[in-house]
Amino acid sequence: MGTSSHIPSCVVLDLDNTLYSYQECHDEGFRALTSYLSPQIGLSSSKFDYAFGIARQTVKARLGDVASSHSRLLYLEQMMIDLHMGFRPSLLLQAHQIYWAAFLNRMRLRPGVEDFLLAARLNGVHLVLLTDLTSEIQFRKVIRLGIGTLIDQVFTSELIGGEKKSMAGFSFVVSHLKPEHCRLIWFVGDGPVDRPNSDWLTLQGLNSQTRSWVVPEIDFRQLLGLFNNTFDPQSNPLHPLRNEVRSEIKQANTQTEYHNHDST
Repeated sequence: MGTSSHIPSCVVLDLDNTLYSYQECHDEGFRALTSYLSPQIGLSSSKFDYAFGIARQTVKARLGDVASSHSRLLYLEQMMIDLHMGFRPSLLLQAHQIYWAAFLNRMRLRPGVEDFLLAARLNGVHLVLLTDLTSEIQFRKVIRLGIGTLIDQVFTSELIGGEKKSMAGFSFVVSHLKPEHCRLIWFVGDGPVDRPNSDWLTLQGLNSQTRSWVVPEIDFRQLLGLFNNTFDPQSNPLHPLRNEVRSEIKQANTQTEYHNHDST
């Protein structure tokens, strides 16, 4: 286990567009969704795109900053309401599954993520995923990326009841950390919302105990270098923990369809 003072005791990671590139996955999912649903409801691709966008804005404005405001199923439901197309649950659920199947199948870890997580684990660093979305789909993303064996905790805004911008997520994380995890906390994400603001840090007494990193301004290979070469993936390519990760990724890649098992 590493003892260097600049090795973090805890890393709080964002998921979407941090551990993988979000946009290309969304684009793949939306193409599949449009290809399936637009002929079913008699809209051209451009009109479907517009109607979906309006429905998304409507849902987000009505719900505010909550996990369900990210739900593609709610966007589809709102779109059907806007278009006066009635209630067609089977069609909506199938469309929702098609979007996420294509999205998940496109997901790949960013370069360096696997080695960074391995280095963190081997140095005894506590790893937390803090993410603004519903638990069910975020868990599926974790499984798909094959990193479930490397992450200590996953906290979603659905579980917490508030999103990162309200600081609720960061407060929830800190309340669940052991004292030894708070020596030096890294926050890694793709934007300002993925790190706590200065007022919150001052209130928590953590100003001198945190560092923030923005991906892709810095990539995970550079972050790995900050571990002071305590883990060299080239010299230890068959570490048992790496084999676990590779096995998890291989198993996830055999799952070609997305199924929503929620009963509510």
